[in-house]
Amino acid sequence: MEEHTVTERVRIGILGCGNITRRYHLPQYPKIPEGRVVALYDTNWVAAETAKELLLAALAQQAAPAKERGDALTAARCQEDQVGITVYERIEQMLEQVDAVDIATPPIWHGPHARMALERGLSVMVEKPMARTWWEAAQISPVVHGAKGFYQHNENWIYNPAYQLVRGLIEGGAVGRVQRVQWFQAHTGPDAFTPFWFSDPQAAGGGSLTDWGVHSTCCAWYLAGFDKQPTKVRSDGIGVKMRQRILAGRLQRVQVEDDALLEVTLTDPASGSETLLLVEGTWSRFAPSGKSSLIRVEGTRGEIEVEGSGFGTEETVHVTTRFAGERSQHLQSSIGRELMDESFLHEIRNFVVCVAQKQPPVVSYDIGLTTMAILGAGYLSEIRSRQAVTLEEFQDFCAGCEAKYPREQVASEIIRYLMSPYAG
Repeated sequence: MEEHTVTERVRIGILGCGNITRRYHLPQYPKIPEGRVVALYDTNWVAAETAKELLLAALAQQAAPAKERGDALTAARCQEDQVGITVYERIEQMLEQVDAVDIATPPIWHGPHARMALERGLSVMVEKPMARTWWEAAQISPVVHGAKGFYQHNENWIYNPAYQLVRGLIEGGAVGRVQRVQWFQAHTGPDAFTPFWFSDPQAAGGGSLTDWGVHSTCCAWYLAGFDKQPTKVRSDGIGVKMRQRILAGRLQRVQVEDDALLEVTLTDPASGSETLLLVEGTWSRFAPSGKSSLIRVEGTRGEIEVEGSGFGTEETVHVTTRFAGERSQHLQSSIGRELMDESFLHEIRNFVVCVAQKQPPVVSYDIGLTTMAILGAGYLSEIRSRQAVTLEEFQDFCAGCEAKYPREQVASEIIRYLMSPYAG
């Protein structure tokens, strides 16, 4: 394994220059003084060059107001960072020039690209989902746990200030012991400009549950507490509501689910008490009154409810407490700002600072891996007539596939089986 010494400012390389990079990641880097983007790679050279131009524009845009307000250090940093950004034709070349890697390629490449970087002593942050299947994500476990660098599972919603507020209220005892977390999250699904892989189960691993439900699942677990262990999962309905969609520029028949609802049971190892998560991942629903998200935390002493107007751009947090049977409702906070961009900023800066300080992130590889197991158990539960499936039972199912098929076919066969109800 190569040894890398982190420079004074963390040098970042970006793998994958699609929508998530161009729209959400690149605009944040000029705001992060601890690091700088020095390298870009995409199989599509035009996409990489476009990303470079967008990054240059973002740096210039950050430098101008800094200069006007007399912030000479920020202005100089953003001007200097416009020099030396390189688009690479080979990933191996790029990895030689960086300290850490932002991986935003399609899910089929998340595992292989993370392995390449970690084996070279680099740290990685990997967009959700961390792979197409739990089995595929688990294959890099020896590399992750033996690496000099670390793996950050990207779940930007955890860094949303509204959800940080909710977690703080829970930790402060506002609702007592958490008994139930409901996280309904909806949007209309991939649009006409979405890349092909969103509708290809062998490229993405799944549909709305893998794409959108991964947010709901990981974040609901975060609110309940990562110290609690997921034990079993039951599908409350996974299916296809809208078979034909305009995807990747053409009208086509969807081959993956577009609506999913799961029940996840968490167990507290210390007390044995259980918490129920009810999580949704759908491309086919809008919540009442134009709201696209509804999050509710119920505890022994009260409730917290969050209403959102869509994509995390505005959230309103309500807290209800109970004392001696009485109920009172208070508006705890109404947050109306661009929370989506802020969540990405905090997520990316968390990664960069962790690399600089050599501290592992809270949202680790193990958290991401268990989240993938929850999703896989949910798919298996749907196939098994919505019977509850433990995480161990799902892992046994994957082990059976591993014993039955050549290693290079295992992930594809797992996907084929779990997606069989939605092929049409």
